[in-house]
Amino acid sequence: MSTIWQNMIVYLIVAGCVAWVLWRVFHSIRQSREGVTLCAGCTKPCEIKQQFEEKQRSCARNVKKTKKTCCD
Repeated sequence: MSTIWQNMIVYLIVAGCVAWVLWRVFHSIRQSREGVTLCAGCTKPCEIKQQFEEKQRSCARNVKKTKKTCCD
């Protein structure tokens, strides 16, 4: 009888771990769809965050240039 309870507890722990991993994956996917970056919570500057910000600035400059040269 005790092995049945042990197996049930192990299954519950494994199911909890799988649920936690799936929640984290879906949470990160949802954040990326909403535009929240992985570096949004960084408190110190890192190379990836600096590259991301530089890319955003260059894209913003390109958008401004295309709007000025566009004719209606």
